[in-house]
Amino acid sequence: MQLDRTSEYGIWNYKAEFVAHVCYLSGQIIIYRTKDMRKLLKQNEYPHKPTYTNGCITAWGYCVPIEDVPAVRVLPIPQEVISGNNCTDNYSTSSKGNSAVDICLSVWSTTYNDRAYELITAFDEQIAGNDVLVKFNNGMQCNVQVKMDYRGGAGSGCYGNIYVQTHECNPTGAH
Repeated sequence: MQLDRTSEYGIWNYKAEFVAHVCYLSGQIIIYRTKDMRKLLKQNEYPHKPTYTNGCITAWGYCVPIEDVPAVRVLPIPQEVISGNNCTDNYSTSSKGNSAVDICLSVWSTTYNDRAYELITAFDEQIAGNDVLVKFNNGMQCNVQVKMDYRGGAGSGCYGNIYVQTHECNPTGAH
């Protein structure tokens, strides 16, 4: 019997308007509206699978083909950004998360010049699923939850989908 100490924390709880998956091995950032993914998951059945770290279940999530995601935006991660990051699958969860945010900020700042990005550091905001505040030149703004989906996307060594998290081990850092 596998020990599972996960708590509900993921797509159903995020307060952010958008989610960005950094699919490191495939060299892509997959972005979608949180509400669109919730609707998709309610209308379809996708495999719900655990993620393991050192033999323990650390998360649960749906394996969703990218082509099923409505209004999905796929951004390539330039090779110089990948090379400058050197993230590995053996990084800790927090190190992978930090790498994902760094990669997003690097790609977004060179791709879009009509917006500014602010890293959210307030603990309660991060727990609510807000990692980056995007501020547009027209005064609008939105929050983005950034996830490292190391083997997400298509390509050699990748799963061909994204992992839409529903549960996480110790999401609030309580133990």
